[in-house]
Amino acid sequence: MSDTPKIGLLVSVPWPVRLLGDFQDVTGMPAFSAALDLRTAVGANPRRDGLWRVTGGGLAGPIEFDPAGDAGAAEALPSLARARRALLARGVALRGGFDFQVLTRAPWSVADSPALDVACAAVLLELHGLFQNLSAGELAEWVMSGREEMEVHARQYPEVCAAAMGGALFAESGDARAARPCERSLPEMALGWRPGAPPADALPDAVRAMLQSLVAMRRKWDAFDIRATELERATPMLNLLGDEDAGRVYSQLVARDLCRQARDMMESETGVDDDRIAELLDGAHELLRDYHGLSSPELERLTSAATGGGAIGCRLLPGLNAVLALTPGRQEDVVAALRAAGGEARGTALSDGIRIEPVAGRRAAPDDKASRSS
Repeated sequence: MSDTPKIGLLVSVPWPVRLLGDFQDVTGMPAFSAALDLRTAVGANPRRDGLWRVTGGGLAGPIEFDPAGDAGAAEALPSLARARRALLARGVALRGGFDFQVLTRAPWSVADSPALDVACAAVLLELHGLFQNLSAGELAEWVMSGREEMEVHARQYPEVCAAAMGGALFAESGDARAARPCERSLPEMALGWRPGAPPADALPDAVRAMLQSLVAMRRKWDAFDIRATELERATPMLNLLGDEDAGRVYSQLVARDLCRQARDMMESETGVDDDRIAELLDGAHELLRDYHGLSSPELERLTSAATGGGAIGCRLLPGLNAVLALTPGRQEDVVAALRAAGGEARGTALSDGIRIEPVAGRRAAPDDKASRSS
């Protein structure tokens, strides 16, 4: 393992999104996630001088550094810096110089994203002969071990596992390392977003407020368990709280039940009811809008435009100024409607998981067809 590999790699990762079960990662409740075909790619081509050079990924310009020495420059691309730290922390001797290129089909900067976290970890692991036969849970451990701090809003195990496994999957108890994939598919979708970079993320404040409300409920009613207490039993007890706290607790109970309904439907032998899945997504949107204040007039305009264009269900994606709509048979119409409402849009669909392909002397492309090697 001391010689630089003679051939490069192309690693591409689907863009992970949570369909149902918002905030599950901090409450231990179920979540329903999906991997979309908006891929982020990292290409790694060997070089002779032992340095790492990185381009793309939202960087203002190329960065170059010695990976075995002072790699402060790597912090300009946090996902790569975390992947490097994860290997070093486990005693892996970094070998070889590489030119890394980062590209994405997602509409936002990828300088720090779950998909890029996975792609950077996967490419370094594969370059050092450690990726083969890793489970999604083991990959997630590598991905997250490079983080020095885990902010409330950055616990993205479901997304990490969705990117690793592909398709759609359920995390039953907040532990996405034990998540299981769904064999059934979902209809085509459309993604709409406001032009420009997303604003300052309001999600951390919303998560903290939600946790404070759950604590307040437990103090008023010590038998309360957000994971197990039935909605019908909890509803009259919400009168013990103020309006805002009661609304946030109610929202989490409903979000939990929506996710469980989706799980039961996706696993039913009678098949998937697209209209019912759409209703569940609409319900998730209403919870985020009405009880957590995470919508805006602009996002509501996009939601209405998607529905008017033929979408059967639509929900906002917190922190991204974006909406995701189910569009069976009407994808082009919905994309056109979102653009007519002043947004940007593109069609999307469920995707398979990580793709890894040996390459020689060519640049990465986020939608390249490559084979998964694990």
